[in-house]
Amino acid sequence: MALNCVANGRVIRETPMKDLFVQPAAGDAGGAVGVAHYIYNTLHKRPRTRGLDARLPGPRVQGRRIKSYLDSRGVPYQALPRAELLRTDRRAPLQGNVIGCSRGAWSSGRRALGGRSILADPREREDARHADMKIKFREGFRPSRRRARGKASEWFDIDCDSPYMLLVAQVREGKRPSRPVTTSTTSARLQTVTRDESPLYYDLIAEFEKITGCPS
Repeated sequence: MALNCVANGRVIRETPMKDLFVQPAAGDAGGAVGVAHYIYNTLHKRPRTRGLDARLPGPRVQGRRIKSYLDSRGVPYQALPRAELLRTDRRAPLQGNVIGCSRGAWSSGRRALGGRSILADPREREDARHADMKIKFREGFRPSRRRARGKASEWFDIDCDSPYMLLVAQVREGKRPSRPVTTSTTSARLQTVTRDESPLYYDLIAEFEKITGCPS
């Protein structure tokens, strides 16, 4: 139930609660975390603190391993310095391309939070449809995914963070696309991104916004 991001968004909009933490790794892993918190807070009566902050706790893939794999398969590639990488990744969606983003560790839970993500221009119907239907095999009625750096309230009717992409927020009236990408044009499943947590991902979103005026 907690992974129902539409319901979570309504909790924020329609109840006095203005901040909501949902443990993102549902299933056996989430059960273990819940037991640990129960023992620590309830049985040992330790003070409660804000929910865990472990968005990218999984294993990391080192650059040399990626290079070795590509070499072994004869796959052409080009290694770029950070500044050129940002310029290339910024241009690709603008040219109608869908790009894969793989950096650092894997994310926790079922949402792709930038460690292993597929990125496309959210303003273009065909680019987003291609990513949804042909790559992710995702139903068209589901809310679109949007990333926002810093404070998201400029674009969305929300005044809290959504780091794990577990809240659906309403898109503000003047920010809705003129050519809707999906059947759900008034809402989006939102991920808020800060530079402290994800420097490269944050800068990529910032570069895209600098050109288009659209966060991501």
